[in-house]
Amino acid sequence: PEPDEPKEHSTPSEDPGYHGVRLGPFENVFHGVFGYVYVANEDTFRIRQFSYDGQGPQTFFYVSNDKIDENGVRLKDENGNTEELKAYNNADIMIKLEDGKKVSEFKYFYIYCVQATTSFGHVEIPANVEIPKAMDLDINNLQSPDHMVDAIAVTLVDTITVKIKGAHVDEKFTDYVIRAGKSDHPVDDQDAIDISPSMIPPGAKTATLTLTDDDLAWPDLKWIAFFDAKTKRSRPQSCSPILNTW
Repeated sequence: PEPDEPKEHSTPSEDPGYHGVRLGPFENVFHGVFGYVYVANEDTFRIRQFSYDGQGPQTFFYVSNDKIDENGVRLKDENGNTEELKAYNNADIMIKLEDGKKVSEFKYFYIYCVQATTSFGHVEIPANVEIPKAMDLDINNLQSPDHMVDAIAVTLVDTITVKIKGAHVDEKFTDYVIRAGKSDHPVDDQDAIDISPSMIPPGAKTATLTLTDDDLAWPDLKWIAFFDAKTKRSRPQSCSPILNTW
């Protein structure tokens, strides 16, 4: 079906906090498309409050360094699928570029209906787009009363990656899991967020930790902690208020 003319509607307010480098809301929208677009890292877009009615045939995410059309680079959805887009309702998703492509190489990120040869919404990527920069957390906030874990530095590489430099785990502390969370204090419960890898690789001088939930980013969280797998007790933890460090 041919898209209707864009409709005027009230715009939901943007969520507070840092979600990446802001590109803005989708413009010139059809089929209920709405969402705020951010650059999460050099090869990933984050869309918050994303909505789309799912009624456009052969509709996909695209990027282009020239025109907004089907000759751009078609992207997989947030789950890595190549099927046409389904309906979304106020979703928070990550869309990743592949094959070494970078956000800075493109001029537009958009939703395109191949059958109707129509864009359902786009944002422009500035030529000098800023990519989220690495930021060191205050190492004084790394608390480990029993000295089971130590580190030289904890760095937020981008909105989905944390790097722990000089990580050392006591050889007696073998049964643990690294998790993150939104609560005020570290608790290993059903709301805690899984991290990959869940343990520091043996002998690793630097460990790179990534969120496994595609709908989350480090600025959404308040702590990273190493939990004893048996007692669920938090051993060391970084309680630096991540939301306030960006």
